[in-house]
Amino acid sequence: MALLKIDLDLKPSKQLLLKWIETRKLILRYLKLTPTSMKITESNKGLHIFIRVKEKLSPKKLAETQFLLGDDHLRSSLNLWRSNSKLFTEFNVLFDHKKVIKHESKQ
Repeated sequence: MALLKIDLDLKPSKQLLLKWIETRKLILRYLKLTPTSMKITESNKGLHIFIRVKEKLSPKKLAETQFLLGDDHLRSSLNLWRSNSKLFTEFNVLFDHKKVIKHESKQ
């Protein structure tokens, strides 16, 4: 199992968020990944999305997948660099204690 962490610096409307969720499911299906759960929390600037998938992912594949799912580009750039570096044991940090749970589902 792997935990994908997506940082969105945007607070979309409920309708747009539902479309975003559906398009992420399509991207995961295209990448042959199986989502098992999704948790969305509100941050000061936007949303943090946590997507658990069945498959185990290498650090590089994890960072690439997060980028493809729409993770903040600066964060993605750093994570891609860190995932290739031997200097970091933990590169995929995203604070998970935030204000409000917006959406939680089992896939």
